[in-house]
Amino acid sequence: MVLYESIAAVLFCLAFLRLTGTIDARHEKPLVLCLTVLAFAAATFRWETGTDWDAYLSTFQSLTTVDAARGQSWWGPGYAYIAVLVNSWHGGYTVFLACIAAILFGMKYHLLVRTCTAPLVAVFVLFCANFYDVFFVRESVGVVFFWGFTYYYYRRLWVAAAICGAVAVLFHYSAALPIGIVVVFGRFAWRKTLLLVLGAAAVVYLFLQFESLENFAATKTVAAYVGTDFVEEKSSELSTTARAYLKLAFWVAVVFASYIGLDKRFGSDGESEWTFFSLRCAAGILVTAALLLPLSQVFARIPTYAVPLFAVVLANYRMQIRGLSAMGAAYLVIIALLFVELGFLFSSYAEDYYPFKTILG
Repeated sequence: MVLYESIAAVLFCLAFLRLTGTIDARHEKPLVLCLTVLAFAAATFRWETGTDWDAYLSTFQSLTTVDAARGQSWWGPGYAYIAVLVNSWHGGYTVFLACIAAILFGMKYHLLVRTCTAPLVAVFVLFCANFYDVFFVRESVGVVFFWGFTYYYYRRLWVAAAICGAVAVLFHYSAALPIGIVVVFGRFAWRKTLLLVLGAAAVVYLFLQFESLENFAATKTVAAYVGTDFVEEKSSELSTTARAYLKLAFWVAVVFASYIGLDKRFGSDGESEWTFFSLRCAAGILVTAALLLPLSQVFARIPTYAVPLFAVVLANYRMQIRGLSAMGAAYLVIIALLFVELGFLFSSYAEDYYPFKTILG
């Protein structure tokens, strides 16, 4: 754990120096690029670090043909067909990881510099919340492209938003839910939101009268996860649901702080509108996850999609050391509490999940 806390401390220092203006904005993009390249290298060369990486490796080795990719029900098309392509090149599992990492971190760097006023702050937030996806799985790719969908949807760039949304779902079916939340919560007032939800429920009900869910591979996968309550193996005595609610409580505090006072320091009007769009969508994801968690522990995965949106909110805050206000102090407390989030995340998995092993030994 010392390794990850040390990395977080370095990233916090960089973020703090950026917030105080010690690091000029002109030098920020090269720094973020260097950090992203380092994360790309770490994600490519790490090996057997997850509780289910043996299953990932065996699944990759089995996906040698398009028919094999179609026949399996675990990996989404994004992962499965890239595996087929790499196997056709005789590239091996490390080449497969490099391809996925290139997609993931290339898109992440693009979004960091496009959507955040202070990308170094966002890097720190993302590292504390999910280790900057160094231990990426299928959902990590879905989350990043969901972030892209949210940004392009806000900008009304419909083609780019549709592409990002489709890629997110192709990598992980769970992305469909937060995408729907952004469409509903991001653009409509609460009354219209309620009408849209009721209308969607009616459409789904009518559809099910004529079509069986068993005919769709995606719904089979979702039903299997919901039915078994499978998420990950934990070493903690707390249930996945309890842990998820504790994490939700932290992000709810961020929402309250942002609405109460941080809005006064969110930069220009354009930045402010984008920041509050992100905050509103993130709040919608939290509310939906809180309502669905009692149904199944699998919905503990949904709040992960709100993390990059919170990174945008915290990265777009303008802080000044001189004349530090109460809300500025609250902001610093939130940033500092991310270290607690990091430790909480670490303790939620089996001991063998995070020790960093590579293909080199």
